[in-house]
Amino acid sequence: MMSAIRTQWEDAQWFDYGHSVSQISSTKFSVSSLTSTAVAIYSVNRRLKLIDSSTLYAGITEASVSGSTTNITVSLSSGALSSSLASAYVGILTPDNVAIPSGTYLPLAGGTLTGAVQFQDTVTVSGTAVFQNVVNFLDDLSISGTAIFQGTPTLGADPTDSLQAATKQYVDANSGSGEGAQAWVDFDGSTSGTAAVNDSLNISTITRNGNANYTINFDNTFANANYCAVWGSSKTSAQSDARIISGVSDDRSTTSIRVITQPRTGGAIDSDHIGGAFFGEV
Repeated sequence: MMSAIRTQWEDAQWFDYGHSVSQISSTKFSVSSLTSTAVAIYSVNRRLKLIDSSTLYAGITEASVSGSTTNITVSLSSGALSSSLASAYVGILTPDNVAIPSGTYLPLAGGTLTGAVQFQDTVTVSGTAVFQNVVNFLDDLSISGTAIFQGTPTLGADPTDSLQAATKQYVDANSGSGEGAQAWVDFDGSTSGTAAVNDSLNISTITRNGNANYTINFDNTFANANYCAVWGSSKTSAQSDARIISGVSDDRSTTSIRVITQPRTGGAIDSDHIGGAFFGEV
């Protein structure tokens, strides 16, 4: 008696009612001498552990009664039934009215989460997840698949840092391979202006240090100071001397770079359009 109890509790998620079973086909077997009450044990979708020449696992797809015999059709996870079938264990959870609370848990595979839920640890979505009600994330949310929020998601902390890190990771992976400039700018450096930015990408501000002398400040820093800087400038039709623009090599960092403009004859002269494009690892 004690031995039988110990055997049961060693794998308590399965229960052996001691019914006599016999193989009919590779996916079907019979259970004999069942009472009408016991027939309900073998309900559709209930899981089974079948002791055959090897241990098999299956779900019940059909149960039909003929006299005192019940024929059970199953969908096996792998393998096939044989004449060596000796016993059938049923899963302790029934398909209907299960002991697990409904609406507040995620299915093991597939399905939709319909109730309100709170996640206290990291949540990773690698396939497709549909949240139809209020969801509260108290820790990290990592999405590499598709997450559809039909309700209202809330975050337990400011997501700014995580979003910035995720944005940088995306930029590193998708635009750090030389396919485009990581920063560029066109600005007005004439004496009538104050280094006003005409248009730009990844440029925060431009400091006018003096006549024809500017510091360009990057919004997102470069990984190192070895980025490539390409320059250009223009002059008005009334100005006879061409502009030459050059970066100052000893005033270059991951956050900024200094540039000067001058005519061919030397000295310093402003230009109304000064442009720079910067290529490198961010």
